Amino acid sequence: MKSVIGFLVLSWLVIMMAACNPKDPLPSDDAKLHSIQLEVEGVIYNTSIAGSRITLTDDLPFGTNYVTVSLLTISANATCSIAEGEQLPVTEEGIDIIITAEDTVTTRIYHLDYTVAGPSDQASLVLMVVSYNENQYPVVFNGYDITVDEEFAYNATGNIKIISFMISDFATSNIFHGQQFSVDSCLTIVVTAQDSINRSTYSFSIIKDTEGALLTGNPDYTSCEKYNTYRFDELMMENNMWNVNNLPPGSFSQCIYHYEEGITTLFGWEWSFGEDQYGVNAYPEVIFGVKPWYAWQGSTTIHIPKKVGDITSCKVDYDAECFVNDGEYNLAFDNWICHTSTVSPENIRFEFMIWEDSKGLTPFGDLYGQVETTNGTYKLYKGEPDWEPAGCNWTYLAFVKEEKRQSG
Repeated sequence: MKSVIGFLVLSWLVIMMAACNPKDPLPSDDAKLHSIQLEVEGVIYNTSIAGSRITLTDDLPFGTNYVTVSLLTISANATCSIAEGEQLPVTEEGIDIIITAEDTVTTRIYHLDYTVAGPSDQASLVLMVVSYNENQYPVVFNGYDITVDEEFAYNATGNIKIISFMISDFATSNIFHGQQFSVDSCLTIVVTAQDSINRSTYSFSIIKDTEGALLTGNPDYTSCEKYNTYRFDELMMENNMWNVNNLPPGSFSQCIYHYEEGITTLFGWEWSFGEDQYGVNAYPEVIFGVKPWYAWQGSTTIHIPKKVGDITSCKVDYDAECFVNDGEYNLAFDNWICHTSTVSPENIRFEFMIWEDSKGLTPFGDLYGQVETTNGTYKLYKGEPDWEPAGCNWTYLAFVKEEKRQSG
């Protein structure tokens, strides 16, 4: 009897030990697609999943043949018929994506639908920038006629270069970056839409200074002689070339012009100096009143000379056109204040200039600061010249406008 009881107890312990060992987990039957993203030429296209249907939130670009799987997340330990980084062909039927669960039995089929956009019918020139003589000019549109918002010199020659242009997405154009064409030509620009049907044709040309052509082509007075003067109305032009004595003869030229017809009065000058001729060589000018060096000619107007204390306001309306291919220049008002009514260099106390436009030049004297005016901000320079003739001694002031202008 004792041996039988011992056997039963031992058997019960073995059974209990076997019951305590955990069973191996069953393979998962989860076969879900959680998310998928596609990529075309660097652009990410997101999707939405509803049941077993996958749709793109945006149309694929026209002409898309392949999409790349950029992101793919599925159930843990499941497998998929596609993989991240894989290229999928774009077909009318769409793409079936099969998810197989870990148990290798359970599967789920998702269907990816997409729409490929049709060809664009947009054919517009959006932006264009050209350059001439190292200056840049954005074009302005007047319908399909385009130009730049600035006149070129009446005698402008050479080529214009296209340095930037933008057209409708996916469109093509007959022009290209870096293309050059003559300033005297009219450039036809054809923009063709992606659908190869819609086209827009633009005409680009520059506008030349017609008044300059009239002034230099048909003047009633012109002179290229140094210091020559010409009086008209209350003004006097001077072909001032005060600093050319050290230049080789024939290496420079400067001429003044005057034209008058009916109510039209034009005057101005043109000049040419060599590239190696630095500094201020000339100062052609229009004089109102008395220039101290020409006092013997008398004043051009009854209003000048006048005591500074008797002047309540002094206003000048001006409109100049200046075409400079290269080199340094300024456009300025030069004013002289004498300490007596007798006008002469010896009686000058102050010379003050107002620079409205300039390139490459710095006034004589030291920079003292800025002056705020109703016409903008000017830098103030002051100095004691050492170039005055014998017996002369005046102070020089210059107000240099920070934002250039040629009319005001």
